[in-house]
Amino acid sequence: MRGLLRVAVVAMTAGVGSLVAVPVASAVTVVDIGSAVIDAKFPGRVRVDVSYTCDVMDGARSMNVSVEQTDPGDTSSVAFGSSRVAPTAIVCDGTAKIQTVVVQSKTVNWIPDADAVVVTALSDIGSVPPANADAKKLLLKVAAAPAT
Repeated sequence: MRGLLRVAVVAMTAGVGSLVAVPVASAVTVVDIGSAVIDAKFPGRVRVDVSYTCDVMDGARSMNVSVEQTDPGDTSSVAFGSSRVAPTAIVCDGTAKIQTVVVQSKTVNWIPDADAVVVTALSDIGSVPPANADAKKLLLKVAAAPAT
């Protein structure tokens, strides 16, 4: 099943009319945004859960996450931030992983119960494809405060 999925993914990226067979042992890079929540103690921070899979551990790798949110009450006010995950924190061993990335707004605090656009990109040079990205519109909620 895993080999068939890889062939399908490569076929979709190869273009119309061309089918590229990829051996089962070849690498794969995929990324998906899960959730994004505002930090209860620091409203200028959003925690984004990103699931990913990559296979080539000795290749150059990177993950970037950005969040942008326009204030629904004042469209001239935009919260924006991005964060880069250290390459050593990206484990590429062919199994699915979840990474929580903290994104700090560079402008204003994040607004609860308002939509935000979240974008992530993962690159793993030597894998097929060498990069993958995901973007979603998510409603930001405040995370539950940790128990004290």
